[in-house]
Amino acid sequence: MADTEKRMLILHFGSGVVQRLKFFSRSSREDLLTGIREVLGVATDTPLRFRDEDGDILLVTAGPASGPVSNPANLDSVPAPAPALAPAPAAEGDWRRWARATGAKISDDGLAIKAGDASWAVYTPTLPTSGKHYMVIDFPEDRLCCIAAGVIPSTVASVPVGQHNISNAAPPCQHMIALKGIGAGPSEATNDRAGSAKPLQAGVFLDADARMLVFVDHNDPLNAARAIRLDNIPTPAVFVIQAPKHPLNFAILPAAQLPAGGVFTGDSARFDKVAWKREQEAGVREAHRRFAEEQEARQRALEGQRRVAAQQQEEELQGVMAAAAAAAARTAAAAAAGAAAAEAAAAARAARERERLARQVREEELQIKLEEEEEDEEEEELELDRLFGRQRAPEEGGDSNGAPPPKRARR
Repeated sequence: MADTEKRMLILHFGSGVVQRLKFFSRSSREDLLTGIREVLGVATDTPLRFRDEDGDILLVTAGPASGPVSNPANLDSVPAPAPALAPAPAAEGDWRRWARATGAKISDDGLAIKAGDASWAVYTPTLPTSGKHYMVIDFPEDRLCCIAAGVIPSTVASVPVGQHNISNAAPPCQHMIALKGIGAGPSEATNDRAGSAKPLQAGVFLDADARMLVFVDHNDPLNAARAIRLDNIPTPAVFVIQAPKHPLNFAILPAAQLPAGGVFTGDSARFDKVAWKREQEAGVREAHRRFAEEQEARQRALEGQRRVAAQQQEEELQGVMAAAAAAAARTAAAAAAGAAAAEAAAAARAARERERLARQVREEELQIKLEEEEEDEEEEELELDRLFGRQRAPEEGGDSNGAPPPKRARR
């Protein structure tokens, strides 16, 4: 057998995926195994084990006879082998391109996209429905907010183009995430906050049999903290990137292959958008409930404060009224005391007046008595004069004939 003779090795792996590998007969076993690992897309130190068509373990060398060889390679530490190089089913054709666009321009080769400020969306053909596959999309510019990427059922004509779909978990957007969240892990899968993420080569790993899609940083594919895994994706499906605004230029890299070590597909990368939405809605409901309880508590507190204030005002009013009543009582008492004093003063004045009048009467009576006594004396003198026949001169009170004056009437 000449050293330049080509031989054929047919590898069976995954779910019926077949890969034909040609090599020169002069190739060493190490070269052959290295080539097989490259075809499978696994690490260079990954152990490989082969079985023939009878199920017996087969030691592969550079000179086996042509024929089929089963390959359940021991790939426990990495994802299932060689999705990137497995051809898609003939009915689906080459899916690693852009088939149609709304509001964006597709290059002639179907690989590059140029999108403007207006809303836009781009779609691949129908994705393979079996096997494992890999695609790399190069985003050389900052990835702005609002842009979503993922898969939708191929039976759906389009996604809602003019709206934000990152946090939209309603069909058909259950498996679309934030473009700027790719390479940042599940916690950023719905990051629609204002801002941007750095340029990235995004790896898209499709396990059609498991209905699983994984986003990774193509240059850091095994970083568990940066991968995002979507389970139960629709089938058949198309890959879509959509934006309600913001321009973006990007392209599929057709020559890019699955990294040698594979991509991280562990459970820690899993993101369930529907469950996330339920949690968000539950969180919103809980926040509303807490807010309502806090509002009710504040309302009760305000009502309590108003009651206390009203009670205090009532007490203050009662105090003011009591003070006013006391003041009125004091005023009345003072008025009564004043009236009593005035009455006493009036009584005293009346008493004094009565005393004055009484004195006056007594004085008058005394005067009358004195006058009467004088008259009595004078009458006695007159009587004596008559008895003795004496006459009085006018200066002594007699008349011109010397007769005594007439008697005065008593008062």
